[in-house]
Amino acid sequence: YAAHGQQPAYAAHPHAQQQQAAYAQTAYAPAGHTFAPTPPQGHAAVRPSAPNLQTWPPTNNAPAQVAAAAPPWQPLAPPGSFAVGNAISSPEQLGLESDEQRARRRRRRAVMAAMVSVLLLASAGAIVLFAFWPFDRGEATIDVVSVPLGGEIWLDGKNTGLKTQASVVVDPNKPHVVEVRLLNYKTDRKTVRFPDGQNQVRVVALLTANYGKLDVNSKPEGADVIVNGERRGNTPLVIEGLSLRENINLELRMRGFKPVTRKLEWDQRTFIKQVITLRRTR
Repeated sequence: YAAHGQQPAYAAHPHAQQQQAAYAQTAYAPAGHTFAPTPPQGHAAVRPSAPNLQTWPPTNNAPAQVAAAAPPWQPLAPPGSFAVGNAISSPEQLGLESDEQRARRRRRRAVMAAMVSVLLLASAGAIVLFAFWPFDRGEATIDVVSVPLGGEIWLDGKNTGLKTQASVVVDPNKPHVVEVRLLNYKTDRKTVRFPDGQNQVRVVALLTANYGKLDVNSKPEGADVIVNGERRGNTPLVIEGLSLRENINLELRMRGFKPVTRKLEWDQRTFIKQVITLRRTR
């Protein structure tokens, strides 16, 4: 407040003003002289006596006499304290927070914030490590079933020697290719991956039957083509959609020529071609 031309609160107190005046008078009084301090409120003024010329110059005890004549006074409030009436109080006595306490509180907050940041970073690192670390899960099994049953089980391009229904032991840490092969059926192929926390997967192969094609011709052309007892047309003729699970009984007939009968096997083939020469009858 002094920078704005105002006096602090304790300077406006009457007793403080009296103490300041007494201090000024005693501090600047010549040796052997005293100034009359301002009397306290309610007391009559006392004029100081004239100096004793017989004792001039004053003796060495003059400063003590002057100091004894001065009224008691109290020093100004130290920095960080407040004057309340005639008493000087600290911030702690008034229930306020001192600069040192505020500094300690800021340091505690900074330490707590640093600890929380470290905990959050450690938690995030643990989550990332758990999500991407390639943990070894030991062995796992693939249960393979096919419709119809009896298909050969191939794993990663190799025949396991097992037939459906069966289980295959594999490494769950990598994907596997499972194939089911059955004669006269299309091969069923699947890629198997093990989700986290699972060590068993079931594979169902719905096998689709393969169909064969028969291409028949004769010399001369125009002969009747009979397959498994059913007339299918005249040569040259191509017949599709034949079951690979059944052998073919093929018969050719033509007027004036001897009939021809042949039994054909697919033998893991899907296409058969026949060119038959007919012989005339006598």
